[in-house]
Amino acid sequence: MDPQVAGVTNNFGIERVVLVGFGAIVAILVFDLFLILAGQAPWGHWVRAWAQRYPVFGAGLALVAGGLIGHFFFATP
Repeated sequence: MDPQVAGVTNNFGIERVVLVGFGAIVAILVFDLFLILAGQAPWGHWVRAWAQRYPVFGAGLALVAGGLIGHFFFATP
């Protein structure tokens, strides 16, 4: 039976995007926890220093990330 006829859709592309995004967040969390436990500056310190050094690139990156997230939320029916 056709999955769309049955009302069931299996879009593996969306699942991959979610897995990659969630995996990236978990990887950053684990790396940040490792740095904190090792007594070094956390990952957020380096990101903040980079954003203060290059504010235009930081704003551009924030706009691109926001556009991607907005596209995912508002492009789906």
